[in-house]
Amino acid sequence: MLIIDIGILIVFFINHNCCNTDKDMYNDNLVKALASGQVEISDVPDITKLEELENPYDAVERESLERDEDYIWDAAYYNQKYYVYFGALPAILIMVPYYLIRKKLSATSTVTLLFSLLSVPVLVGITKKIFEKYFKELPFKFMALSSLMMVLGTFLIWINVAPRFYELVTVSGFFFAILGFYLVLDSENKENVSYKKIFFGSLSLALSVACRPTQIFSSLLIVPILLKIFIKNIKEKRNIVKNIVVVAIPYIAIGLLIMAYNYLRFDNPLEFGEKYQLTVNNMQKLTLRWITLPTGLLCCLFGLPTFQANFPFIHANGNIIDTFGYFYVEDMPGGVFFLAPIAFFCFGIIWLWKKSKNKDLKIFSTTLLVVGLIFSSFISLKAGNTGRYLLDFAWLFVFTRNYNIYGDFKEFKNRRRKENIRKSI
Repeated sequence: MLIIDIGILIVFFINHNCCNTDKDMYNDNLVKALASGQVEISDVPDITKLEELENPYDAVERESLERDEDYIWDAAYYNQKYYVYFGALPAILIMVPYYLIRKKLSATSTVTLLFSLLSVPVLVGITKKIFEKYFKELPFKFMALSSLMMVLGTFLIWINVAPRFYELVTVSGFFFAILGFYLVLDSENKENVSYKKIFFGSLSLALSVACRPTQIFSSLLIVPILLKIFIKNIKEKRNIVKNIVVVAIPYIAIGLLIMAYNYLRFDNPLEFGEKYQLTVNNMQKLTLRWITLPTGLLCCLFGLPTFQANFPFIHANGNIIDTFGYFYVEDMPGGVFFLAPIAFFCFGIIWLWKKSKNKDLKIFSTTLLVVGLIFSSFISLKAGNTGRYLLDFAWLFVFTRNYNIYGDFKEFKNRRRKENIRKSI
């Protein structure tokens, strides 16, 4: 954990002293807007030229305009006002209070660093909890190695190479998602169930959606755990209502707040502003193009970089197959299985189901893999691929790999033990 933290800090120090920018649409415009009690951002370009376009959401039509002078790139434009599409929770929790107290803007890179460092002990805690639950007999070195691979496989260091508000909302959503997962995972033990941990775990998972809407898929991770507890409560005829309430209240409360925020901006509680975004695609017409799914999965999971003779020798590769039409790719150094090859063993899940007798482990490992595939598929269909998106789902494949291999190792040790007993007899 210390090694990873030092690595993240070194990357942050290099970035902060050579590449960091003081102001951006998020830590400046949004923070000042929220601090003044409004949701639309001010200090924006004159909208005259933007309104003269037949369709301002069409990137081709906007080529005649000057970015920053005539419109704000990646902002949401609705009803002649600008809004920030990206989740506001990091701004509300940290940046706005800092601005109100210090009268200064907080650097996006610094807040990104904070969430990155906070994520490391949570990932280690999840690994420790799973080892205590499924692999008690394995030596400590296995857990230590798994924790190291786990954190490296999340691409937290990559997120801090050149953090912008894109990376900020991604890593903050990731932090709240894994924190919620850890709390719910830690709520279950042999003696009793901690409904307080389930409540705060559900709250944290709900908050992750306020950072990044696609983090709603992370809530699927706790379904098998909650279902197991719920079935047990039904059989014992106790805590059934309590079980439902501690999960429902956080999601309903945060959901209503998000819907109110959406309504204030876009007159629709279910609209996050995606279709009003001034970005590379015409979001008014962009739909889930299932035909591009093979390209997306190939890119984010199996993509290879370009190898060149000049430093750093490995470079991003934008030359992906275009058989299925246009697919957006940005600064992708490679797919998950190239950047974290150990994750490829997640497909050992097939062996685990055939050989392991631990039903809970099989369900747990399968859930991780399925959620990872759902995440990567949805992002490929809806948003294209870029390096920061790997943080959403790469850890799930690495996690699955860990427990497939250790499940295999555990079964191997059990077979060897039985063989030795038979020989001694």
